[in-house]
Amino acid sequence: MKRVLCILVFAALFLGCLVPLCVWAETPEQTIAVRIGRNVDAYRRATPKSVFVGWAQAGGHYTVLETVRGYEDCEWIRIRLENGAEGYIPAYMTSPVVKDVESLTTGYVLMRFESDVNVRRRPDSGSVTMGMAKKGSVYPVIGEKVRGWWPVALENGTTGYVYEGIAYAADPAEVAKPRHVKFSGRSLIYAQPHGGSAVLTGIGPDAALRCVRVIPHPTYMDKTGEMAYDWYEVETLGGGYGYVSSRNATLVEGALPQ
Repeated sequence: MKRVLCILVFAALFLGCLVPLCVWAETPEQTIAVRIGRNVDAYRRATPKSVFVGWAQAGGHYTVLETVRGYEDCEWIRIRLENGAEGYIPAYMTSPVVKDVESLTTGYVLMRFESDVNVRRRPDSGSVTMGMAKKGSVYPVIGEKVRGWWPVALENGTTGYVYEGIAYAADPAEVAKPRHVKFSGRSLIYAQPHGGSAVLTGIGPDAALRCVRVIPHPTYMDKTGEMAYDWYEVETLGGGYGYVSSRNATLVEGALPQ
């Protein structure tokens, strides 16, 4: 009897030692964001043919309870909704949420100034929109560029991709500097940083415009092929944005003069 009791006590102590180890070894909690624009239907099982249990809120963040293969062999994620019910939503309507953005940051991109930018779930313009990057703002890049798309994290940790044509590699310190462009002669303001693009408007000599971005490398040769010029993205007098050549303009550090 004593021998049996000793065995039971030893087993209890052994299992008690294992419990803290199991807790310590738990997988970190994962969070996903739901696409914006429209709520996503949630079902009792990983198929739309199952019982509807509620909606995952558009743009909402949810803890991942389980990931499975479901309807049409697609990935489905089980979450707990605001009404307390648990349900499955398709993974292609979601993207991961990152909490420690700084540890993942490999660089920064500056969004175009004309309008807010769609952040897509995948590096594809047909993918669902996960959020909006604010025009003229800088966002952290959290990985390598994929087929011309930057992986970024939004302010709330939602992740996605923005196209390189509307998000430019940038140094946040440089972007924050106040500067303007001073014109020595009459100059044209173009829709793109090259003289072959559409002309938006013109600007007279001795005028000055706020500079919002510098294109550091020459992108356009004049007709003689002898000289290349840098380009500046500027805010026009009408509140729009365009590009001017450094041929008749000088970049000046400091705020725009009155």
